[in-house]
Amino acid sequence: PMCKKRKRVEDIEAVERELKTAMEEPEVDAELRRHISLEGREALHLAKQYLCDVIRLRLASVSESALHRSAGRQVAKYLRRAKVLDIVGSNGEGTCGKPA
Repeated sequence: PMCKKRKRVEDIEAVERELKTAMEEPEVDAELRRHISLEGREALHLAKQYLCDVIRLRLASVSESALHRSAGRQVAKYLRRAKVLDIVGSNGEGTCGKPA
């Protein structure tokens, strides 16, 4: 029988691969952008829940903890990237006031 730690590691790796693939899909990107644009804690929760639902449809046997942990990390990365792009895109400068 497979030990729990090995199963957990394999679940995390599977979720990470699937998240990476999903994030490249225009529909997923648009939906996350919509959630992030709402701002606030609830919007981030909805974005995470949306990603969990997308991945759950693709990987039915994956553990919920691996799914939620990875989706939360992915939403945080997406939010950081969106903020950086917004800062750079809105005034042509980086966060240090230097041209991008």
